[in-house]
Amino acid sequence: MEVKLSIDCYGAGYRSLRLLSELDLDYLQINKSFIQGGKSGNKNDNIVRSMIAFTNMMSIKVVAVAVESEQQYAYMNAAGVDYMQGYFLSEP
Repeated sequence: MEVKLSIDCYGAGYRSLRLLSELDLDYLQINKSFIQGGKSGNKNDNIVRSMIAFTNMMSIKVVAVAVESEQQYAYMNAAGVDYMQGYFLSEP
């Protein structure tokens, strides 16, 4: 049986970088607060791009949640996320 492990809402609460190194993760979901405020050139942009670069080096796929507009979709696509979910793409 193949089991995949994902961390939901990374960047919220008490999640830490140490946790990423301790667990054998397959996916990491970026917290929606980073996506909703996503604009090129702001602090969130630097954090999102850093998370994506870091997880890519660790062979972890990145999921952007709560993608609700064309602007957010374009931003996440340009940032290099692997997967997206949200109302812009499909209703639950």
